[in-house]
Amino acid sequence: MLEIGGLAGRYLSGEGAQLSGKLQLFSTSPKKEFVWRHFLKESYDNWLSGLGGSTRRLVKRRVNKLEKEYPSEVELRGCSCESDIQKYLDHLDELYPKTWQAKTFGGRKRNTERDLKKFHVYAEMGALRSYMLFLQGRPVAFFTGLQYRDIFEAIEIGYDSEFSSLGVGSALNYMVIKELYSQRQPKLLSFGFGENVYKEMICTDSSEAYEAYITQGKLWAVVLRTQIALGKLEKVSRDVIIRLGIAGLIRRVLKNKG
Repeated sequence: MLEIGGLAGRYLSGEGAQLSGKLQLFSTSPKKEFVWRHFLKESYDNWLSGLGGSTRRLVKRRVNKLEKEYPSEVELRGCSCESDIQKYLDHLDELYPKTWQAKTFGGRKRNTERDLKKFHVYAEMGALRSYMLFLQGRPVAFFTGLQYRDIFEAIEIGYDSEFSSLGVGSALNYMVIKELYSQRQPKLLSFGFGENVYKEMICTDSSEAYEAYITQGKLWAVVLRTQIALGKLEKVSRDVIIRLGIAGLIRRVLKNKG
């Protein structure tokens, strides 16, 4: 049995996969990891009632804490139409440098022409469904997602580390799940690869899978293999820098040179 998940068909589990014609199955790595999923139930309240007591209280406390600290100043904004894209990417470009991901691994511009084109393609497909949390008009957390038919895939999630004590990242996750239940309800929310406490808390299912691509012809397999090798080299370099504890030093040196 072959099971492919994700809009790009990247997460694959099962054995004995056979493709016909010129299509080839290209595995990026034989190593299996866990893919985390949330199968939506009849309603948000039904899902909430099925959680353990401590988890259910935590979900409610995260959102209530924000509304208590910032009464009438908590706003969830969606991005699904082409008219939403420029503002979403501009806010993302402002917010991302403040996330733990950017502070650990470095960042890049998030509102380039390439980003705009990519998001416009998603919108034209009717697949774009992303969210951003604002406090007092300031973007503090984002949830970039895509929905195709009845599958919603979390592409990237992050938050302003200055607001970590308020749990803005977790609060946004719960708000997005509630929003998914309220309209265009998908059957499945996929969080993809990676271990994380919040995934274990809110996901209802997980399974082992590995990353693979369906390619057409040997040339594309060579291109993918080269790209993946370069990506692995970058990851190894980052891991070494982090392990040696010199990431901050390197950033300061580069900043001074600039």
